[in-house]
This record gives sequence, structure tokens and C-alpha cells, in this order.
Amino acid sequence: MIKLPDVTFVRVSVEGIPPDLTVLYKRVARPNKSTLSLVTALLNSDNFQQFAKDMRDEGSYFGKPDSWLVSEIIHTLKTFFAKDREFIIGLLMEYDLWDGLAESILMLIVYDIFPEINPKLFPDIGYFGDNLELSEQLKEHEEKLQKLTGITFSHIVSKTEFMAWVNKNWKYIEKRNSEYLLQSPVLKDKMANLALIDQIYQLHQKGKTALHISKSLSSKYPKHPYVSDYAWITNKIVRYKERIAKFKKRFKTPKNHFPLE
Repeated sequence: MIKLPDVTFVRVSVEGIPPDLTVLYKRVARPNKSTLSLVTALLNSDNFQQFAKDMRDEGSYFGKPDSWLVSEIIHTLKTFFAKDREFIIGLLMEYDLWDGLAESILMLIVYDIFPEINPKLFPDIGYFGDNLELSEQLKEHEEKLQKLTGITFSHIVSKTEFMAWVNKNWKYIEKRNSEYLLQSPVLKDKMANLALIDQIYQLHQKGKTALHISKSLSSKYPKHPYVSDYAWITNKIVRYKERIAKFKKRFKTPKNHFPLE
């Protein structure tokens, strides 16, 4: 089990004078709240801890790295854990978390280190003034396999008109974004969503249906925007079952360790 005091938080540091520059990870004594909230939420997740244990039982734990050079750590991750990165992304998608965290999660499991998140980079909201800019942005996101939603204008609108339209359509926008996009790594609700998703899996393993789970958890999380929608619950269960099916092939786990039904 990974414990919070065992985690070393780091950030990228550039040292030296050009052209002799060294890029390495340096320890952060006090990580920012966004980073601490995310890592704490993950470590409080039974699902994540079991995943980390399975990886470490297979020999995927190196302890503190011999070198803190960014290039060497990333090279090791890409060389030895290319297939495991896919499983990490699957786990992140279950939690609706940004898939760009894959390398950071691998570092946490393999080295007990976690790079600090820069909250200023999220959420990424952009404006594109013409069709060419929009087309280039869509192409860039497609190449990076990143999902993107947008609002388009067919004629000039005032700020008042735009805000009125957003307010009128916000529930629909929010629902569609929840179905299509992943969350920023900056957890706005701290641990609530990860804890909720863990409970969905636990109830599913006990044989409860998506509809029953939705009704059961709606009273416990009355302010959660999607838990009352059993289709959202079903989506979580489907992703979970797909990932666990892959894990059974990857990890040598007992027959009933991850019940699928």
C-alpha cells in the first residue's frame, strides 16, 4: 500500500549555463493544494491501491530512482512500462481524469514520486477567431488523441446575449461535457468523485444493478450532478469491466480477485 508520507513530490528544474544544461526533478517540500488533493484522493481509492499493488507484485517497483534526470526517468518508463501506460490511462478514464497524468501515475507506482501539477495550465479554454485557427486546433487535438468541445458563432453576439445563451443551455453543455471530456487534474471536488466511483465498483461487485446503485448513492451524494443518472453509472461499470478484463490477462491474480459479474 502506498502511503502519503512515502511520496516525494517533485518539479522540473533546469540547471547550468547553455549549452550545458541539466534538466532534473527536484524535491518540493510543500506541494500545492491541487497536487496534494489529487494524490490523497488516489491513495484513498481502494481501486487505485489494488492496481498499484498488482503492478508492484509483478516487480514494477524500483524505489527511489538512482538518477533524478528527467530524461532517464522518462526513458525508463517508456521502455519498461509502455503496455502498463495503457492500463494507467484506463484507470484515469474510469475516474474521468485527464489522461496526460499517465506518466505521473507511473512515477508514483514505480518510484514513489509525483510531479507537482501547475494549476495555471488548467482548465484549457481557448478562443479561435476564424475557421483556419479552429481547424488547426482540431487537427492538433486529433493528433494528440485529446478530445475537444467548442462553441461556435455564426454572427456577432454581445456579451449579454452570449451569457444568456450559456445560462439557458448550461445543463445540456455540462451533461454533454461529462459524457465526452475528461476532468482537469485539478480536482474541484477534492476526493468526492473518486470515492464515489470506488463505491460504484464495490456495489457492482455485490451484484447490484446500475439503477439500484444510482438510487442508493443519490441520497448519499445529493449534490453530485450525475449520480442520479443510471446511464452515467452504467458507463463507469462498463469501463471498469473492460479494464479488469485486460488486467486479468496482464496480472497473475486469483480467479475471483476481480469479479466481473
